[in-house]
Amino acid sequence: MGLETVTQQDRLKGIIKENIAPAMKEAGFKKKGNWFNRQGEDNTDFLNIVSSRWNTGNEVDFTLEAYVMPNGKKPIKDAPIKRQRMEHLREGENYWYKLTPEVNVKELGQVIEQDISKYIMPFFASRTRCYDTLQNFEVKGR
Repeated sequence: MGLETVTQQDRLKGIIKENIAPAMKEAGFKKKGNWFNRQGEDNTDFLNIVSSRWNTGNEVDFTLEAYVMPNGKKPIKDAPIKRQRMEHLREGENYWYKLTPEVNVKELGQVIEQDISKYIMPFFASRTRCYDTLQNFEVKGR
């Protein structure tokens, strides 16, 4: 029986399973791969876990990207109503979470849960209200 090597990608999968997925499920999102979505009356909210193309076995960088799409439209393929990466939601420069062998996964998972609560969910709430207002304007012919 050989020793199994846990990669940083494995640790990321653990954070998704233990921290991100439960937070998103609690908010009514469904998971498919690294995407979460929640359909509303007029639009669908998406959260994507974006990994850096420069990741290695010893270092994995990733960020969160939120989309609000008209129902029936898909991120990447179609134009979103609004899209924001975590760095814009936090009003900072390039903001990526970093996993290395030295990083405490439990602490990082808690930070991500807090970021989802503090930045991602309010973004979805504000964009939903904005889109609903726009729809009402269009229906009334203004």
